[in-house]
Parts: sequence; C-alpha cells; structure tokens
Amino acid sequence: MKTPRSRDTEKPLIQKLLAPFASAGQKPILVPAGTDDAAILNWGGSRLAVTMDTLTESVDFEHSWMPSRFLGYKSLAVNLSDLAAMGAAAQFAMLSVTLNKARFSTKKLQSQFFTQFSRGFHSCASEFGVQLIGGDLGSSLRETSVSVCVFGHAPRRPLKRNVAKPGDLIVVAGHLGLARRGLRSLMANKKPTRREAQAFFKPKPLIKLGARLSQIKAVHAAMDISDGLSRDLGRLCSQNQLGFEVDLKSLREPERLDAWVGGEDYALLLAVDPRGYALVQEAVQNLGVSLWHLGTFSSQTKLQRVVGLPGSKNGLPAGFEHF
Repeated sequence: MKTPRSRDTEKPLIQKLLAPFASAGQKPILVPAGTDDAAILNWGGSRLAVTMDTLTESVDFEHSWMPSRFLGYKSLAVNLSDLAAMGAAAQFAMLSVTLNKARFSTKKLQSQFFTQFSRGFHSCASEFGVQLIGGDLGSSLRETSVSVCVFGHAPRRPLKRNVAKPGDLIVVAGHLGLARRGLRSLMANKKPTRREAQAFFKPKPLIKLGARLSQIKAVHAAMDISDGLSRDLGRLCSQNQLGFEVDLKSLREPERLDAWVGGEDYALLLAVDPRGYALVQEAVQNLGVSLWHLGTFSSQTKLQRVVGLPGSKNGLPAGFEHF
C-alpha cells in the first residue's frame, strides 16, 4: 500500500513530462498543467477546467476491502475535489478501467464488478451533476486501474496555488485524519467506524464551497489535500517560496498525527488574508463544513514550525508520494 517518502519525488517527473511542451504556444492555456489542481483553458470564449486522476490496485486500494461500488464512487469524487480546489464545477467525465483479469477471470465476475462499479460511479455523478460521455475498457494480468478525466466550467476568478502571501492564515475546510484511520483499520482487517468508512470510501468533494470561496478575494490560494496536510502544505509553501508556523492543538489530541500526515482527506487547504477570514467562516457555516485555522504563512522560507504533536520538531514529516 501507500509508502511515505521524505521528499517530493513526483514534481521532478512532472517537470520532465512537461519540458518538451515549454516552447509551445500557451495562449489558450490560462492555468497550465502541472502547476495546479486542474488546467484551465480559454475554450470558445468560456473557461474550461480539466483534470485527471488514477486509482491503482495495491497502491490506492485492495479489492479485498474496497467494494466495487465504492471504487466507482471514489474514482469520480477524487477528481471533483481537484476542481473544487479551483472553484470549478464538473459537467462531463470520461472513464478508463483496466481490470485485473487474474482476479476477475470469468464473465460472471467481470459483469458483477462493472454492475457494482457503475452504480457507485453513477451515484457520485448524479449527486454532483456530472454526465459520463465516453472512455475505454481494458484488462491487465495483475492490477486494476481506474482513470477519470473531468471537464467543467471554471469561474472568472479561479482559485490557484501560487498566490499565497506572507501573513496569510493557514486554513483547512473539511475533515482531516478520518480517512487515514479508516484505511489503517482496513489494512489491519478491522472494521472502520461509520465516519471513517464514509471518509475513506465516499469522500465528499467540496464543490459548492470551492465555488463560493472563488468569490471571496481574501482567499488568495487553495489546493485539495490528497497526500496529507504535511505534504500538501509543503508543496504550497514551495510553490510560493514561503515558510509556515502551524499549531495543531485545536484538533483533538488522538487525531492530530492522523490529521497531519494522513492522506485522502480531500479537504481544502487555503491561504486566507486575515482581514477576510470572517467571510470564509460565514461561507463554511452556511454549507455545514468544518473549518480549522491552523497557523500562518511566513516570508521565512526555511521556517517550518509545528506545535501540538508529541515530540514534534521543526520540519515536515513524510506524506504520501507516488514515486
């Protein structure tokens, strides 16, 4: 399953993939790939938001404890969370499923998988107004892999990662740590609590909140938390050449470590001007979303101070890395 790494190993590979396209014309690309949670294009006079994500067996899930209907739901939800972090909303999706043929070796087993997977995918699509318009099916001798690409309208002022400022508040909207605790229970062959199972199997992308936050100028930057707060906060600081001071004592003590290093929360990490924080509080209250003010961004790029963890030290512990 997921293995923590001590440094960001994914970013250099993304840069290598994008390097040949650096000299290409960028006029229709308002927010390029690899710099944010989604790309934003100027498409026929409208702003189009596009993102894609993949869930892979033995890395993101195991069939032994991931029901197919939840895999279907989650495969779409994690992509919608990327759009939520930009303030965008999806309209269409394309789906690619490569099925583990060794595990699903008969027509009956394959039919059962796709029936349940489709129910979960459709449930999420109906909940958030997304239409499936196409995709591809294939088979593998080892792992199942599910890739989803979503398209939707981007707001006039999309939320982006690269505009956080020194003195901005570090704010999280949504739950932290529940998905990690649920995953840990599943991997130990234990039954997660109802809230943990809900957080891990059926994460709720904060689409409405993202759209509202894009209208609040005090929200300078945003990204979704998928690889753990510590890892994603580090990425946001690196992109803006900032440091941070974080105090986790507002979180319940048993949950602090899970909140800090856990992944798959799909909450929103925000950089907020203190003068407009009340507007953010009002927005989340109206939508019934949890809100946590956890610290402050600093102009001191080497400052990485964490308070509230047992034996905590300065610096970032490992979150999840794909490579």
